[in-house]
Amino acid sequence: MFAVAKEEFRNLAINIKMILLVILIALFNYNISNMLTSQLSIDGIPKAYAGLRIIFFILGYLLISIFSHSVLNKEIADGTLKFILSKVSREEFIVGKFLGIFFFWTMCMLINISMLSILGVTFSFYILWMLCSAVSYFISIVMLLSVLIKKENFSNFMGLFVGILFPTIGLYVTESSNMLVKYFQYIFPYFYLLKGGIYIMIPYILSFILLLFVVIIFNKKEV
Repeated sequence: MFAVAKEEFRNLAINIKMILLVILIALFNYNISNMLTSQLSIDGIPKAYAGLRIIFFILGYLLISIFSHSVLNKEIADGTLKFILSKVSREEFIVGKFLGIFFFWTMCMLINISMLSILGVTFSFYILWMLCSAVSYFISIVMLLSVLIKKENFSNFMGLFVGILFPTIGLYVTESSNMLVKYFQYIFPYFYLLKGGIYIMIPYILSFILLLFVVIIFNKKEV
């Protein structure tokens, strides 16, 4: 399991496009944070973290999907899965893939939060916990699409489509005053992330449930 996680992490970390993306995120966050470091939000969290929250709440799914949309269907199509599954179980393979992607984006967030410390902003484990909650949910959705969609190109298209639609609908139902629509807010992570506190744990739980579906579907796949 950890060998799979390590390999997935390494593949993301050595991708030049990914490295450039991490730099762009850092610059974007730095510029926004530089303007807001002296201000505090209502809940006492520095507004310097606004850039990170915008990036990962709104663009998080899209960014993860761009680089990991074929995390499962590519392995199946390439035929490399038979060899890998001779070393680990299917469940360990899925969890390993998830952890590899999760650890990479956690590292990305740590780099950005550490950069804010240079500006004098207090390091916030709460923000890291919140961002990781969002990322874990998005990774599970990306993996679910990857196991459902056979063709790599189509999963890329669907990733872009869902990446634009997902935050739009999610934030709309979360902020909507229509009671019929508002019930749908509970299947999106935004309600819990904006609520804060212990509610931040719920996207982790939803992520675990989605990952169970991925395992069930993957176990039925022929490789």
